[in-house]
Amino acid sequence: MQHRISVIFLWVLIFVGILTPAYAEMSERFWEFDVQWAGIYHFQVEHYAGKDIPKNMKATYSATIKGNTSQRSMSLVANQMFVPMSVSIQQHQTVHMSIKGPPKSILQETFVHLVEQDSYLPGKHLEYRQNRDFKELRQIRELLEQPEDKINFTHAKLMIDKMVEPSTNIKTVQKQIDGMVSDIKVMLPQNASSNEKVAAIKAYLYQKGSWNFGRTYQYDFDDPLGAKAHTKLIANYIRSRKGNCISMPFLFIMLGERLGIDVTASIAPLHVFVKYRDEVTGELYNLETTSGANPSRDIWYRQQHSTITDQSLKNGVYLQKLSKKETVVVMADFLLEHYTKQQKYERIIALCDLMLKYYPKYVYAMIRKGSTYSHLITQRFVKKYPDARKIPAHLKAHFHYLSWNNQHWFTKAEALGWREPSRDHEAKYLQRIKEAANNKL
Repeated sequence: MQHRISVIFLWVLIFVGILTPAYAEMSERFWEFDVQWAGIYHFQVEHYAGKDIPKNMKATYSATIKGNTSQRSMSLVANQMFVPMSVSIQQHQTVHMSIKGPPKSILQETFVHLVEQDSYLPGKHLEYRQNRDFKELRQIRELLEQPEDKINFTHAKLMIDKMVEPSTNIKTVQKQIDGMVSDIKVMLPQNASSNEKVAAIKAYLYQKGSWNFGRTYQYDFDDPLGAKAHTKLIANYIRSRKGNCISMPFLFIMLGERLGIDVTASIAPLHVFVKYRDEVTGELYNLETTSGANPSRDIWYRQQHSTITDQSLKNGVYLQKLSKKETVVVMADFLLEHYTKQQKYERIIALCDLMLKYYPKYVYAMIRKGSTYSHLITQRFVKKYPDARKIPAHLKAHFHYLSWNNQHWFTKAEALGWREPSRDHEAKYLQRIKEAANNKL
């Protein structure tokens, strides 16, 4: 379930009972920040005020670093967070901010945070630095920083699997995959074409034979929504011969890469499948690995997924052949799910930021990020302050920051054409799975 909170509702709760101040006096207020690390920083400002603010009210923002002052004058922006200025910090130093123009009554209800440009939490530089430097994030970043032709799908998927399930023995699974590749090569004619290699992988996985001891790889009808984490592990898929739309396409992609086939992932709403390019014709084919890796037309996916909008296709959200790095990003979604179950919200946001850097149109990282801000609101405010009017003044800026991000990431995904699946859509999907399972009997 996605978590989107109504900012309008929360905003009304905060400002109930606040009196409209008089705007006679002019004043100035100062802030000082001790910045420990170099980087680009944004001043995030919130002026809490009443509704009847004169249209011509101005504010002047000044930032001073080592005696050098930059300044900006603009119309007053009230009752919402905004960034009037950004500064570049080269080393550990003190930064001063002053705001002049608004009356004292508004400046007393003004909150300023100096935020590193990739930070999720105003003013918490240490927390930001720690949450951008954990081991798993570094490993995925190093992987994605490689040139595209150096990406190894087997290494990437097994590395992520081990992050989720530490008992994963990467060397053992790699040997199993080596054996599978060797068996498939035996099935190939000399100088096999890419089509013949695809056919051999399909036969190896989905047809009974001595190569798989008569046990084919099948869809796991017992866990159609992939709720159990172990069903997404490659090691479990190889052992049980039961998989889903995560383990099944990624094993096919891993085998295809080892055989020199141009295969990567593609996505539909909450679904992953294989995109294969014919080396002779250059044509692209969808291979639906949950159904024997048979070719599937784009129109079929649209029929199965009512939330694939024209807008999403125009913006390249769904049914595209992903790059190798984008495919790794989709693999890393498994780790996001793991962190969500563990309530490691700061890590989720950090990983989403990295994923969106290499796959900017990955709407599921946006939705996950927006939902995570909702969890943080619940954790840090809703549980402590059921009545939002009682949120302490010094915490209101952070509350609004989280609320804004919750809305922002959902809005961004929607602008690309993402739509939240309805309960009816999920019910119809489960019914199709049930019918398919019955047909297997």
